[in-house]
Amino acid sequence: MPFAEMTGYPITLILTDNVSILLPQIDTPEPSCHSPTYLQTNENNLLNLDAEQIVEDNDIGYCFGKNVCDEKKFKLLTDHWSPDENYKFIITTHLKKNLKFQLGWIKRAVCKYCAIFGREFGGKGSHQKLNTLVVKPFNNWKKAIEKFNEHSKTEFPKSNAMRADNCVAVYFKNCHNIIQKLDSARAIPIDQNRKRLIPIIKTIIICGRQEIALRGTSDYGPLSLDNSEPTYNDGNFRALLRMRISCEDKNLTYHIENQALNASYISPMIQNNFINICGKIIQDQLVNKINQAKCFSVLVDETTDVSRVEQLSLCVRYLDNNLNIEKNEINNYVLKKDFLQFVPVNSTTGQNLATVILVTLKNLGIKCDYLLGQGYDGAAAMSGNFKGVQSVIREVHPAALYVHCSVHSLNLALAHSSNIHHIRNCIGTIKSVGNFIKISAKRTELLKNKIKEFLPQTKWTKLTSMCETRWVENHDGMLRFSEIYKPIVATLEELQLFVDIETSSKALQLYKCVTISEFIISMITATTIFSITLSLCKILQSVKCDLSEAVDHVETVLSEVKDMRTNINENFKKICIYDKV
Repeated sequence: MPFAEMTGYPITLILTDNVSILLPQIDTPEPSCHSPTYLQTNENNLLNLDAEQIVEDNDIGYCFGKNVCDEKKFKLLTDHWSPDENYKFIITTHLKKNLKFQLGWIKRAVCKYCAIFGREFGGKGSHQKLNTLVVKPFNNWKKAIEKFNEHSKTEFPKSNAMRADNCVAVYFKNCHNIIQKLDSARAIPIDQNRKRLIPIIKTIIICGRQEIALRGTSDYGPLSLDNSEPTYNDGNFRALLRMRISCEDKNLTYHIENQALNASYISPMIQNNFINICGKIIQDQLVNKINQAKCFSVLVDETTDVSRVEQLSLCVRYLDNNLNIEKNEINNYVLKKDFLQFVPVNSTTGQNLATVILVTLKNLGIKCDYLLGQGYDGAAAMSGNFKGVQSVIREVHPAALYVHCSVHSLNLALAHSSNIHHIRNCIGTIKSVGNFIKISAKRTELLKNKIKEFLPQTKWTKLTSMCETRWVENHDGMLRFSEIYKPIVATLEELQLFVDIETSSKALQLYKCVTISEFIISMITATTIFSITLSLCKILQSVKCDLSEAVDHVETVLSEVKDMRTNINENFKKICIYDKV
């Protein structure tokens, strides 16, 4: 039970580097970020609270009356927040006087270790029952300074501070815990077990880094120690383990030989556990970099996975202080964009999506006070000025300016720029030709031979796919088709002579489509425009591109397009005598 429920009203722990104090807060419902129903039941409450008035996962109240794990203690000791100057403390009435906690008292407050490591009893003889400042919040503000100083002079906080130092030292592996100190022989099997797990963990990491699937059709049973390969596919992970054994990895070999089958640590369930641990470590490192940058933008897009589950892909863009030790360059900031996680959503309304984004960022440990930008597509649920995600988030974080994705804007501009049916038919025909040739190995090989015959110096050997919705992705496809146009026509001519009726008839239809003047002029016109916007598309998607640089490139493209319109007759003549066709 959270401390807010134990005391009857919400509290927040205000922490600095050395001190802490328990404070009552504004009476607001306590959201539980770990509850699966939170997003549905409390989404309206979230936006009525200040960023720091939401009950945090590092609230000290969560450890009262509980046996808190070392990881939780370490987080409470090291990952805490302090109120800013605008924080509103609750006002209490005492003898017709309105009293409240003063921000300057934090430096005099009781040490935070009492609340984390304090027991039920303490004081002289360790038999006095503990009360305020340790097991329940302090609200007698008239005697605040007196009580703070009185408590800080007792032996109780000093002993708790010693326990805290030992906890942090053990967590960082700077010293052994009490069990290992009492039993020195216990450290030997611990060290051996860790060495045996290293080959397994490294194999999982290399599979993830190289984007290699771990599983096979039958990923179970004992791992063979001889050089014989199984009759079935048991996956890349087990194959790599056998390779390590064949290369005389002594730790792994000893582990497989001597461990029981239920303690081999190579089952699919254990693989998933290791993958989750590695993912959590990477995620924590990213969160630490984002918080150190003290400014970031959130990038979100909706997607649906293969199981038809609606989810958000959450990314962040931030400045990373890339320290180059060799050159001793400390202030070498690099603009980075990293993926954090997929977040399943049940509702795609702007209110719910905004709640999901803010709660997910807080659960990851990202300080939302540093949120200075938002980047989404132009859908109404994301960009709406009243109930869109960007407007809802700006109610909580006004500095988070919304910017429509530049590449998506360019895509929409190109998609709606041409209403001429010849251009659209041209793109559809190019896509049909590509699909027709790619579905057959013979046709693909024939095209490759024709390219070598007509264009021996070109680097292209095949056609590329054309996207139906994202016109920007058609740049490469359109440019490649125009460059190898002659080999494509020759391929379609030869395919008409095939005995296969379906191949010959389809080749004839496509040949007539790509050789008419309307198609050729449309292809060269579209290729000319795409050649101008291709560089802009790549620049807008580059990591290091900033706003001013993007604006300069957009103005350059607009200037070139205007110049083409001004000299339309000369440009059209160039298209008509295009020497490549």
